[in-house]
Amino acid sequence: MSLISILLFFSGLAGLVYEVIWTRILHYTFGNTEMAAATVLATFMGGMALGGALGGKFAPRIKHPVLAYGILEAVIALYGLLFTPLLYKMDFIYLLTGPDPGPTLMMFIRFLVGGLLILVPTVAMGATLPILVHGAVEKEHPGKSLGVLYFINTLGAVAGTMLSGFILIPLVGLDVAVYLAVATGLFVFLAAAFIEFRLRPVPGEEFMDQKAEPTEDAPAAPAFEENFSAFALRWGATAAMAFAFVCGFISLSNEILWFRLLGILMDGTIYGFSALLAAFLAGLAFGSLLISRRLDKSRDLWALFTKLQIGAAVGAILTILILPLMPFLISGYIASEQKSPGSVFALKLFLVFLSIATPTFFYGASFPVLARLASVRRSLSTAVGNTYAMNTVGCILGAGLTGLILIPTVKNLNALLQFMIFFSILVALVSAMFARVEPDAEGGFSWMSKFRTDGRLRLLTGATVVFLGMVIIDPNVNVIRLVNSRYSVEDYSNTIGSRVKSLYGDPNDLKNLLFQAEGAVTVVTVHKTKEGGLRLRNNGLNEAFHAATDPHYAEEILYLGMLPYFLHPNPEKVLLIGLGGGGTLDMLSHGNFKQIEVAELEPEVVKASRFMFGNRPHPLDKPNVRLRLDDGRNALARHARANPHTYDVVVSQPSHPWLSGASNLYTLEHFRIVRKNLKPGGMLCQWVNLFRMNEEGFRSLMAAFVGAFPDGHVFQVDENSVFLVGVNGEFKVDPEIIKKHLTEENVKPIVKSYGITLNRILRMYLFPMDVARRLAKGSVVNSDRRPIIETVLPWVGHNTMFRVQDVLDRHKLEFGLSYLSMKQGTATAALLREFADYLISRIDLSSQEITKVKQRADEILKLTRHNTVRLQDERHRIDAALYEKLGQLEKAVEAMGRIESPSVSDHLKTAGWLLQMEKPALALPRLLAMFLVMERPLHTAAAVLTARWLPGVEADLKMRPGTIKSGVVHQLGRALWKLELRAPATVLVRWLAPQTDLYEQLDVNMWHLLSTVGLASGLPVREHFDAYVNLGGNDQVLLKKLLMYYAKTGVEEKVDYIVSVLKSLPNLDYQAMELAKKCEKLEAPESGIRILANLERQPRHLEVERQDVLKELIRMKTVAKDWQGLGLLVVKYKEMADEKEFETWTKETFKDLEAPVRDELIKGVDPIPAAK
Repeated sequence: MSLISILLFFSGLAGLVYEVIWTRILHYTFGNTEMAAATVLATFMGGMALGGALGGKFAPRIKHPVLAYGILEAVIALYGLLFTPLLYKMDFIYLLTGPDPGPTLMMFIRFLVGGLLILVPTVAMGATLPILVHGAVEKEHPGKSLGVLYFINTLGAVAGTMLSGFILIPLVGLDVAVYLAVATGLFVFLAAAFIEFRLRPVPGEEFMDQKAEPTEDAPAAPAFEENFSAFALRWGATAAMAFAFVCGFISLSNEILWFRLLGILMDGTIYGFSALLAAFLAGLAFGSLLISRRLDKSRDLWALFTKLQIGAAVGAILTILILPLMPFLISGYIASEQKSPGSVFALKLFLVFLSIATPTFFYGASFPVLARLASVRRSLSTAVGNTYAMNTVGCILGAGLTGLILIPTVKNLNALLQFMIFFSILVALVSAMFARVEPDAEGGFSWMSKFRTDGRLRLLTGATVVFLGMVIIDPNVNVIRLVNSRYSVEDYSNTIGSRVKSLYGDPNDLKNLLFQAEGAVTVVTVHKTKEGGLRLRNNGLNEAFHAATDPHYAEEILYLGMLPYFLHPNPEKVLLIGLGGGGTLDMLSHGNFKQIEVAELEPEVVKASRFMFGNRPHPLDKPNVRLRLDDGRNALARHARANPHTYDVVVSQPSHPWLSGASNLYTLEHFRIVRKNLKPGGMLCQWVNLFRMNEEGFRSLMAAFVGAFPDGHVFQVDENSVFLVGVNGEFKVDPEIIKKHLTEENVKPIVKSYGITLNRILRMYLFPMDVARRLAKGSVVNSDRRPIIETVLPWVGHNTMFRVQDVLDRHKLEFGLSYLSMKQGTATAALLREFADYLISRIDLSSQEITKVKQRADEILKLTRHNTVRLQDERHRIDAALYEKLGQLEKAVEAMGRIESPSVSDHLKTAGWLLQMEKPALALPRLLAMFLVMERPLHTAAAVLTARWLPGVEADLKMRPGTIKSGVVHQLGRALWKLELRAPATVLVRWLAPQTDLYEQLDVNMWHLLSTVGLASGLPVREHFDAYVNLGGNDQVLLKKLLMYYAKTGVEEKVDYIVSVLKSLPNLDYQAMELAKKCEKLEAPESGIRILANLERQPRHLEVERQDVLKELIRMKTVAKDWQGLGLLVVKYKEMADEKEFETWTKETFKDLEAPVRDELIKGVDPIPAAK
């Protein structure tokens, strides 16, 4: 018995691994609709029911049941090894059904094909228990043996559930999990053969006469059949099997209902479902174990069974009462301090087991009792087989009827839970009729005497009391409370700030709830936000949002629908996977599609979407839109087989990738199915959220995507999500096609509403597929066989945001739109300039590595070289802008000088760069010429003199429109001031100061000039100072003067602000040092020298060592052979440095110079080339 129990444990373990894996594989083919799920369950459990019946029928005839059991396990193992790969290929059935079969035909085909494929192993699984009962049951204690065997087998199932869900699938994937189960099955076969041939056990069961001899454990137990009334002896076995059917119906119905509710709290992940199933099976297992001790001792098994049903009803009531408490307990645990996802999950698992332990305990205890009751006048193994078969058929009906009919029809989970409690009470009332009636020893006829002796009366009274208690208490599972607490029980790091504050009920649970529907797959709700918008949630997870005013949708919704439309040259037919709130469909309806199809799994989502639109027309009502209530992946799988290459565009917006079911839409196999449905040049636009994402999951997803789509592109519209655009063929972004779509009449309203521009679309570009391949290199591909995303992301905090750019930087991968990713030869000069400006904006000398800066700069230069004819003078302007960004102002001035027909703006930019290069003498002629062209200063001066000589005449000092905005005035003033021409500079500033449009300007340099001249001339203007400070001016010398001014005038808020700015400025010194070094590496040493020279000339205290600045400046000038002023710098450094240190440093720095030149430098004399 002990050895067989061990084998039964391992066979139960392997059986659940097979069930979990095969069920997943069948779902890949059949889909995730309730009908498909019911078909898979019926297929699997139907085979087990048949196996139980056959095993029970033939078990008494088997002479070597242990060996037969081992052979069955070997058959299951060999099937798992040979036929599991065939399950992945079951999409061939869609060649028979066509792309759009009716639901009845589809169910029949699925059941027929699925049943045939897994008939052999499921029948074998079902037959093992009755055969082992025949071989291992102890004749003296048949009831106890049965209970223990059922416990051991179910405990193995618990282990198999946890092992497959928490270890095997996450670590090794589906295939290896099956192989390990195969190895376990073969081990069981070998061990069974060893027991049979070496130990030669004798079957413990005979045909049931059931007259057990007294033993020490049961010294006075009467014969088994003597414990039954004549009515029970005649009808009891049949009734037991009928009750087995009903109990199976109740238990699986409750399992479906509990899983729907507890799945909300358990995150809806693979781990959540595995934990729920394990908790359910554990309750069954321990129920059968504890009841096994009473099976052989009980004098009235019918009374015992009735009590178990009453207990099950009470336990189900407790479950309803406990469930609403769980959000408060979980949220309170999280709120105490930051918790890991694992610890929160452990608490949830404990609470789940606690909530369903009582009813599942009684369900588990009921099966051995019923099997024993069914063994009246027949063998125990036959009774077990028949009871098992009927119980399993009841489970099939319970799961199917509840999932397919009751939930969608009643739409009230709480009412269905109460109905199942009533059903359990009804079973108790009926089964009580089979209980014994003890003879009245006193012969009395009082009510108390009758109650004391009539077990049926006591049982009926107990069942009635439970029923009345349920009616009075009216337990409510409070579905909305569970839905509203979804984010509170997932806020592991306690950063969202959402907490369940009430123990049991809260009136705010229904506040702002506008729509509620308990659908076939999910609980759908619509909530009103504080701003008046509407938010759609599925099982408490945010799925869609409609703003109260136009635009009603976020930009990610706009571009999810319209981005592939903008990119595709001529899309005609599109499939949208997932309706959600209908926003994406609304955007798609603005495109010139001939046909739009929408695949939505949940009918209640459709109703919620219509509710959210209110009085606005719903896009589903448009003539070119077709809704199909179907699983998106399954619909595409059917089309891929029966009618491939149908769509120009597929837009996929499933739920979150860590959820079971939705995760199937992020695998390699799914992407390949989509590609088979795309026409040549067709596109898939796949939404991927970046919250609750990590690097492992993202890289695995990229590996899956590039495995199906060698060509494509990745776009990012905001920090929350990215769009993967896969193309069936080669594709480059064509700006002309985008521009064409933007000008279409249907598209113009959303272009205006959202401010869509070509540049905005190009700026969303993240990287092409070749970068995705390099990013994915070395990662495990997310696939049906190895679901990385589904198993990794559940352990990521819900409010964790993943930054793709950080990962690309870490892997030294380029991102952003490249010229090579665009279709060449179609862009206009204006577009090329806009694109070049975008590329230049991506360069950041302060934060990026020098290799990346060079790479991006080379890309821009390549762009201008390849388009010389088209760009003409614009090429030099682009080059100048690039050199400005790189700090190479000398090259920027040279590039501007190559322009054949420079504009006023070109001259002004050149003058500005010359001023930055401290060359005001070169800038002054340009600026003066531009000023004379734009203004008439001589006319103004004559007007001023005339006004002085002629009283009553006022001079018009207003500058021409655009003069101030151009910047020529203040640049001219800066040049004059730098050249120490203070008088004309002051006159110019006084002319500039009273202009009416002055305060519309946001040029900090202008306000720097006005503030400097105002302080120097003794005519400070508070408004000028405020403007400079507010625009972020950071000249420390000027800021300190302004600090004194504000302190004297008592403007405390400005004093505090400037103090905070001055405290933050020291970092600029270090940044300037690093920037100078980068300029040298970029082959622009003159820019680096200029930066360091400006830093060295600062009279203030530097936050970097001044001698370090001098050393770097001297070294850089020496390398660049810039000798002017070098001797003075060497003398300065000599005064600061230690004598020995200075000597060592000069030998190293000037090692390439001749000794006389070096000696003269140390004395402060510049080398001779400086004179030249």
